[in-house]
Amino acid sequence: MFTFNSSVRTTFKYIDGYRHLDAWAETYTFKALAHKRTAEATGCDSGGAVVVRVIGDKRRDQARQAKALASYFSGSSCTHEHDCCGCPTSYVDVTRVKRGIFSVHVTTTYNY
Repeated sequence: MFTFNSSVRTTFKYIDGYRHLDAWAETYTFKALAHKRTAEATGCDSGGAVVVRVIGDKRRDQARQAKALASYFSGSSCTHEHDCCGCPTSYVDVTRVKRGIFSVHVTTTYNY
């Protein structure tokens, strides 16, 4: 279990490796609970998948919190100019389970 802050990314001018240069909106505080592996890594390009249960704020906008979670868990830190660099990319599906509780499904692939 860990606590983290995440903001809503409002512009997408830069690739994910430079996303800190984009514009960001309000910040939310979340608590991530235990995760569960839903798919094992297979081959050299699949990193598998996990589901993470996350607790947010019941009183604040639920859709905006889901966007902030997607911004936090998705993307890549890759800044290479060439393909097949091997960097991981995470794809996210955020589902609201109950008000203030979210399920975050993260799938990771590698650029090969």
